[in-house]
Amino acid sequence: MESFESANPLDGCNIWLVVGSTASLLIDTGTGVAPLAPLVSAQSNRRLICLLTHSHYDHIGGAHEFADRCIHAPEAKVLADPTPEAHPGHFESLTLSQILSVGRE
Repeated sequence: MESFESANPLDGCNIWLVVGSTASLLIDTGTGVAPLAPLVSAQSNRRLICLLTHSHYDHIGGAHEFADRCIHAPEAKVLADPTPEAHPGHFESLTLSQILSVGRE
């Protein structure tokens, strides 16, 4: 499991990359002030699932860089179009009974 910590001590973003045998799971994406996808792709070339824990700006800012994005159901609609200026995207709604499988390492 890789942890990417921000170089800026004031923003305190935690971003986690879990590399499995069949896929990788990126947990949260930080504020989005710098490209995250190149860092992630340098660590794993497996299918990537971006899992957002909640919709605070310091967790979702880089989500637009990834195609396969998930968040729990109550916030999926908010994140699909959070402001009129936002680029609409698709977020899969998760329920408590769903399991995201990345295989075993």
